[in-house]
Amino acid sequence: MDNLNDLIEYENENTRLDFKSSQYTKPQYASLLKDVMAMANASISGDRHIIIGVKLNSDGTRTITGIAEPLVDSATYQQLIQSNIEPELDIDYTPVHFRGLTLGVIRIYNCTNQPYMMLKNFDSTESKARLNVGDSWIRKGSTQRRMMRQDFEKIFDSRTSVGPIHIKFDSDDKSEKIAVQTAGEYTLPSQKAKESILDILRKREELARRLEDEKGTDNFTLLNALQNFPRISVSRSYEDRDTVELYENLRDVEDTYEEDDLFTIYEKHAVKINVVIHNEGDSYIDDASIQLFIPKINGLLVADKVYDDPEKAVTGPFGMRVPEIKVNIMSYPEVSELNDYILVNEHIGVLRHGIPVRAFETPLRIHFPNSLAGEIINIECKLFAKQLRTPIVTNLYVSLLK
Repeated sequence: MDNLNDLIEYENENTRLDFKSSQYTKPQYASLLKDVMAMANASISGDRHIIIGVKLNSDGTRTITGIAEPLVDSATYQQLIQSNIEPELDIDYTPVHFRGLTLGVIRIYNCTNQPYMMLKNFDSTESKARLNVGDSWIRKGSTQRRMMRQDFEKIFDSRTSVGPIHIKFDSDDKSEKIAVQTAGEYTLPSQKAKESILDILRKREELARRLEDEKGTDNFTLLNALQNFPRISVSRSYEDRDTVELYENLRDVEDTYEEDDLFTIYEKHAVKINVVIHNEGDSYIDDASIQLFIPKINGLLVADKVYDDPEKAVTGPFGMRVPEIKVNIMSYPEVSELNDYILVNEHIGVLRHGIPVRAFETPLRIHFPNSLAGEIINIECKLFAKQLRTPIVTNLYVSLLK
């Protein structure tokens, strides 16, 4: 808001700023289309503004008149722009209060897909103004004119001439090499459960043999025999289940503890890895996406999602476990297999110049087994974007420590 106040009070009209004394009504819709299109095509970065309620005087001064009537609905202007200009262009129209007066501000933003031009013919019967399909305007300083061949060439040249772009690990030193620990020694929950079931079954077999040997002796009593029957317990631990049920549990133990095992592998014994992309050029990079090629190696695993902690699950209907809701579950990158590689895909969008951007909203989970200690894993990264004729390829290296 302070920035808008400064624009209103101190700035002169320029490539990114225009003043109008009154709102665009239906007779001026052709002018609105032309003004917005011209600003969107301007050779600048960042937002553009048309401030309504400011009258420029012939001596160079300005008069803040404000807007007396209700503001036009922002959706009206947005619909007009979207229906008549291509490609899609973002605008909004909002009020701003300045010295007790209400002004309107048209903000034109995300102008990253130039050139913008008329999608179809537009005739204004009230003003007899006409814009033809393919018409395109550009703003330079405080004036606007039809776009010429050199304007189009400049736009298309900018799409294929980008500055340096670096891809590095999201580490403290933002390096192309990192050193991480391997998974360490651990036992999966399914294995622990399996060992527990087998131990109980062994004890029961031993008890059964002893009872068989004691039959007909003074040591065989009803009390001893009853000890072989399952006990009834609310907790339903393995000790409280009969032998038939235990064998069923043993058969299904890996399925039963699948979520527990995956959580242990990827949340307790995996490394969380992200990469940073730094556009050091002078212009935005549009429609960026990245691919990581991780070699398939025995024991090296990449999670396909973030796995919830089963211990934090809520018991739902019919005793089913319902995992806790996580907001980042949909932001995890896409993981698949391609020949000898594990392929990671992520769409990033716009890469603003001078601002490092993390490739993944949620870091990758990569499990490095102890058998890889001492090895260096090469991860190939490919960055694609509208302005890149060929992808940028960078190799990142993970050094594995025991």
